[in-house]
Amino acid sequence: MIRMETLNEVFNLKMPEDQALYDVLKKENLDYFRKHLADHTLVFGLAYVQGNLAAAGAVIFHHELPSPDNINGNCAYLMNIFTRRKYRHLGIGSLIVNWLVEKARQRDIEKIYLETTESGRRLYEQSGFIDYKDMMIYQEKR
Repeated sequence: MIRMETLNEVFNLKMPEDQALYDVLKKENLDYFRKHLADHTLVFGLAYVQGNLAAAGAVIFHHELPSPDNINGNCAYLMNIFTRRKYRHLGIGSLIVNWLVEKARQRDIEKIYLETTESGRRLYEQSGFIDYKDMMIYQEKR
């Protein structure tokens, strides 16, 4: 499953030490895909090169309280944009991102956002993404 490849690369899971975590994540991700593909709150795209899986990406649709910067409250969160190493720098990631953005635009969604690594920043900027101000994430005090 390419989602697990993505998680492995981003979080640098170590085997066999992280096998139990990997197994739980795989089950939770399969459950998530089944539920959200069925209720149409998730669109997942795959790109193939000569029959080989090269890249993938997802967009998750949700609704927030309407505000002046998002009148209808509809949102799209792009995630799991991943291109296998041998297919990087061929424009495949851009194709996936642009396809997912179009899926969001077809639903009249204007607030489209994502998280990025430094290595992915250029790809997203080329597709029209800009830095978004005032975002923070909660972390439990230890």
